[in-house]
Amino acid sequence: MNFKKISYVNLIVDLINMGGKENVRGIKVLGLLGIKLFKGFKMEIDVRNKVLKLYRFDDNGNCLKSPS
Repeated sequence: MNFKKISYVNLIVDLINMGGKENVRGIKVLGLLGIKLFKGFKMEIDVRNKVLKLYRFDDNGNCLKSPS
């Protein structure tokens, strides 16, 4: 799985059928991401523009780069 400059390999994932939830809500669920994928990141969610920005941090809490 790749997010711009962030890559994950050899992930172990759980699969579930979201069809029931999709039918009740009338929306298509393309996937859910677990919180472990974002460990070591600060997330900024821009709901109005539908954008998720990720900021990577080092072990001391210093921001390493601009948003990914």
